[in-house]
Amino acid sequence: MSERYQEFDQSDKAKTVMSWNNFVKNFQNVKPRRSEIILGVISIVAITVCIILAFVVSTTHKNVRTTSDKGVCSTMGCLRGAAFSLANMNSSINPCDDFYKFACGNFPKIVPLNSKTSSKTALDLINDANIDKIKKIISDPYSDDKDKTSMKGKIKDYYQSCTDDYQKEQRKGYPMIENVIPSLGGWYVLGNWSERTWDFQDVFLKASRDFSVLGFFRFIVTVDRYHSDKRVVEVNIIYFISNINRTYVL
Repeated sequence: MSERYQEFDQSDKAKTVMSWNNFVKNFQNVKPRRSEIILGVISIVAITVCIILAFVVSTTHKNVRTTSDKGVCSTMGCLRGAAFSLANMNSSINPCDDFYKFACGNFPKIVPLNSKTSSKTALDLINDANIDKIKKIISDPYSDDKDKTSMKGKIKDYYQSCTDDYQKEQRKGYPMIENVIPSLGGWYVLGNWSERTWDFQDVFLKASRDFSVLGFFRFIVTVDRYHSDKRVVEVNIIYFISNINRTYVL
């Protein structure tokens, strides 16, 4: 039985070898047409060109994206700044002749002066814009109860107390009499001042610290004139005390 299977396997192998040899012989005898050769060459060239174009496009897109992300700012602030700079420029001026007029020649036309202003710069415009933003923030109503007790809410209360002319007219000088004068030791005219308990140094400290009142001295945090990388506190004598403004550096 096993011998029959071996004969069957050998016959199948022989047939397979013969069929493969016949395929190779027939393939070698087949002569490709000229049009088929041309078509094959064109196909190879087209595939190669597509691969090159795909590589070039991907590289270019990557470079553009990198430049856009790192080299060019496209935020709202950058766009506004660029538009402002372009609007100020006077392109009719040759920058080699007068670079200032080229860069800022249209600024007087965009920001004309009026009877109340003697000068106007780009920094003034930025300062005015910031003041308008701050006014809007402190003028807006409270968003919730938590907003009333926050630092922003206290600033709103302070600002409203200064701008509420009607309330100030109604209150007149009573806030000064009721709150400020008692905290500074009282006033002899009001009958709440005592020479025995009144202390000059304590009143001077409270007036300077709590009410920002300049008494005999003025305190300024500034740059050290001898070491520009350091900050110092300057104590200056007020001018009405002495004509000589002597400075003491702490």
